[in-house]
Amino acid sequence: MSAIDPELFLSHMRLAAEQVGVVALQFRGKVANVGKSVEGEHEPSHRLAAEALSDVDLAAQEIILLSLAAHFPVVRLDAEEDTPLVARFAASDSRYTVVIDPIDGTLNYLSNRGQFGVLVGLLEDDRFIASLCHFPLRNETFVAVRDRGAFRYNHSEASSVPLAASRERIIAGTDSRLVYVDSATSAEAIARLNAAGYETARSGCSAVDATVAATGLAAAAVAMKQPSIRRCVGTLISREACGALTLANGEPYDCTHPRGLSSLLVSSNRETSDAVLAVVRESGASGAS
Repeated sequence: MSAIDPELFLSHMRLAAEQVGVVALQFRGKVANVGKSVEGEHEPSHRLAAEALSDVDLAAQEIILLSLAAHFPVVRLDAEEDTPLVARFAASDSRYTVVIDPIDGTLNYLSNRGQFGVLVGLLEDDRFIASLCHFPLRNETFVAVRDRGAFRYNHSEASSVPLAASRERIIAGTDSRLVYVDSATSAEAIARLNAAGYETARSGCSAVDATVAATGLAAAAVAMKQPSIRRCVGTLISREACGALTLANGEPYDCTHPRGLSSLLVSSNRETSDAVLAVVRESGASGAS
């Protein structure tokens, strides 16, 4: 197949993602957790989140896949949910893979307790070349193309028309002392982070964790287990916002497929990254790939 223009990809996927956001907000608090099965062992709170599923997740994914099938019908697909249109992409051997999570942070969405996002990423071979995270509650969309910068589309409250959104370039910078941690972060590491002057919390949303360098919602986000490919979608946005991305052993991470990784740290800057890495090392975690 011919090369995909990542800017064109994002322009189509942004419209679809923002349509999903409108639908999700209309049904927020009105749908049930129908649940789904997940494989492997999980810490109880992580299993609860992984098993969460609503009918909005399923409808949202189909909205995105309708756009994808119309504009980029021969890509490979890595989708979070099993919906009818997934089968349309099953035979593809393209070098491009589209990664989708229609409602990232479903448990947050169902419980009205925190942010949720719409994630769409484009890999060429094993490298993310375009990423999008839409946050319906914030009415913001963050996008990035590899080596071309990160941008935010900010919708005015007076307009819900996607094309009316203003676009601005994002450079990492925050005064926050908050560090998002995951279920695999040890109690010792959390205690050491607190002793070093950081607050810690669980965001419940991979899109929030991965994009902290662009959104400024936290100083850093730590994953002390293998990050999912969906979590890695947002890391390109943090990379292009000039954030610092590393493994827990200090090795750099360049927004590639996460196979073989066992940790991930996204920080607003190198100084914060070094400080958090020092705490992680003191707590005995290495996170080597």
